[in-house]
Amino acid sequence: MIKEPRLWIRYILALLAGVTVSIVVLVVLSVISNQKLPRGPENPEILVGMDKARLAESIHLRQELGNQVWAGFGDADVPTALWNAKTIFLVLYPGTPLGWGVVPNDSFLGQPIFRKRNLNAENFTFKIGNVWVASIATKYETDRFIRETFRNVLPAYLKDIFPYRLLISNSEVQITAAVQEAFHAYQATAATSNFEDTLLAEHDHEHYWKSNAASQNKWIEEMEPLVKAVRSTSPSERKQLVQEFLEIRDQRRHENQLDETQIAYERRLEWLNGVAKYVSLEIWRQASLTASYRPVPQLTNDPDFKQYETFQRTWLRELNQAKSEQSSMNDTRFTYSGMLQAELLDRLSPGWQSLIFQP
Repeated sequence: MIKEPRLWIRYILALLAGVTVSIVVLVVLSVISNQKLPRGPENPEILVGMDKARLAESIHLRQELGNQVWAGFGDADVPTALWNAKTIFLVLYPGTPLGWGVVPNDSFLGQPIFRKRNLNAENFTFKIGNVWVASIATKYETDRFIRETFRNVLPAYLKDIFPYRLLISNSEVQITAAVQEAFHAYQATAATSNFEDTLLAEHDHEHYWKSNAASQNKWIEEMEPLVKAVRSTSPSERKQLVQEFLEIRDQRRHENQLDETQIAYERRLEWLNGVAKYVSLEIWRQASLTASYRPVPQLTNDPDFKQYETFQRTWLRELNQAKSEQSSMNDTRFTYSGMLQAELLDRLSPGWQSLIFQP
């Protein structure tokens, strides 16, 4: 009777010791892994080979599959500015851009690479002369930004032991992000008046959010049938859910007394960012489904490239993100509401794409 409790005590102590050892081992492995995280380029004024490979793949992907998703997009000539913390590299630009220098002894797809100091680059599109250019960060810069953002919110005791490698994204994320920014440049070129109109939304940002802070719960309610409609395999159920979404949206706008400017604010951002996200995800989907599609051979040595096989997992994560974004008070909600509406228009209203590019 006396020995039994002692056995239990020894068992518990052994268990705790095992757990402690496991934790210590995991911490050590995490620290070692963090020491081997990818480092930035040794010379930030040179475009490294893997950055070239990923950019070449984004262009190849768009040219091969872009027209299947959006007629004309695959045929468009879209120069790209690929940037790191120090330098912006410009490729496939027609002519010589004013204020840019040529990178000596280097080229991209047989054409010169231009560069300039990075002062305020961001992911989107901007104009050089009369040409709209896609702008995208290198994969390293994107991964570093996510890692540092996450690190800044961690408690001090976790900052050095958290396994940051878990935050490194697949190369497909950066490749299709480049496609998304290329579509912004395409929007600006193929639907100039519409694009210029959407840029006016920036001036209405404060006016919109000042009077919409109380609509958060309605946005969450509104997104629910929209996500369900995209998931649904029943045409009749899908139409019913879309109708429910539209009714909740009208009710939200009415109850919050949105004026024409505020309603236009939502539509502009859904057109600009939602449609671009839809295009990038659909091209990724096509790459995962098209057996004959072959990525550029330069990606063979990229350990983060997964042959587009992770699309379904990414798609499910995006649907979950679409719902969670509705509880945040920022413009990202319009990216997701616009993307989901575009997905549904594909199924409910073929031919819609040409209509929304009309002035």
